[in-house]
Amino acid sequence: MCIQFKTMNVETQQEFLKAAKAELDVTWDAFAELAGINPRTFKAYRMPSKSEQHRTMNKFVLEAVVKVIAQHKNKVKRSA
Repeated sequence: MCIQFKTMNVETQQEFLKAAKAELDVTWDAFAELAGINPRTFKAYRMPSKSEQHRTMNKFVLEAVVKVIAQHKNKVKRSA
């Protein structure tokens, strides 16, 4: 799966979530809360795809994560 979000061009869901977390500069639990996802469930999304605990994000989860990133970018843009 290749997910692109503006400056993010990543190959895996795990890389996408790591890049988003780094951009937001929050903890994993805070990131999960911002996206409205249970932190335990969110952990399964960021596991390596070969892990038994890995879960693939469905479109609603992906949209929630992308929305959090977009809101962050808008906030940063307005404060600049």
